[in-house]
Amino acid sequence: MSDKFKNIHVDKDTIITFESIMKFDKYDVLYQMWSFDGINAKSIIFVSSDVESLSDEELKSYVAKSEIVSNKDKITLSRKKDHTFVNFDFEVED
Repeated sequence: MSDKFKNIHVDKDTIITFESIMKFDKYDVLYQMWSFDGINAKSIIFVSSDVESLSDEELKSYVAKSEIVSNKDKITLSRKKDHTFVNFDFEVED
């Protein structure tokens, strides 16, 4: 895994089901699929310094335009010191 993404914080009860480093337009990102407490979702994780000039709403809108996002109405964003998480496609397990 690229050094940019080797220290990603994962909550204790989160299970990463898939991850891949990829390009998202001009940015290097880590794409993850995960499960937590009966919820499945996906994340695109940016290096925070790469997207610090974008507001939260600009970044969510930027990600929402991608074909990778199915549900464009429910997108969350969390900025941490080193990484910015854009989460989407939340599904509750039956």
